[in-house]
Amino acid sequence: GRIEGSPAYMAPEIVLGGSATERSDLWSLGVLLFGALHGRLPFDGESDVETFFSILRRRPVRPEAVVADLSDGLADLISRCLRKNPAHRPSSCADALLVLDGHAGPPPPDDDDQPLGRDAELGELDAWMRSIASGAPSFAVLRGAEAVGVSTLLAAAGERAREFGVVWIPVVVGDEG
Repeated sequence: GRIEGSPAYMAPEIVLGGSATERSDLWSLGVLLFGALHGRLPFDGESDVETFFSILRRRPVRPEAVVADLSDGLADLISRCLRKNPAHRPSSCADALLVLDGHAGPPPPDDDDQPLGRDAELGELDAWMRSIASGAPSFAVLRGAEAVGVSTLLAAAGERAREFGVVWIPVVVGDEG
């Protein structure tokens, strides 16, 4: 598919080919506010591909770490708007205003290290871990092009292995040619 827009302002779900929503617009608002306060964008690269990689894999600097006298409400709004998981961003502009005013409640859990768009793979991984935990010997091979979440999926697999009490030995093999 074709992606339209300014790469540095695209939400992760848009980078992955999803549709624009109010929450992806709030991501762009977070990028805009971050840039206005810091004088640089939270995610950038030498090319569009590097920018997309940055959006998908890197965490921005916390706003209050750069602007010491930033209000708690504005720092919280920017941080919430830049959450990788759209479900953890404000759901509407009205919700964003609640965050800004300090009336939004506690922030959502920090799960930005979880792979985006990999729900099916994570479900299969959990089923596989349960079978191993019950005594079935096994191994798995995870393959994929660089920058499509394979490293994050491997990290999630290691975390799930610990949860299931499974010995996890990741081996990364580069492609030859």
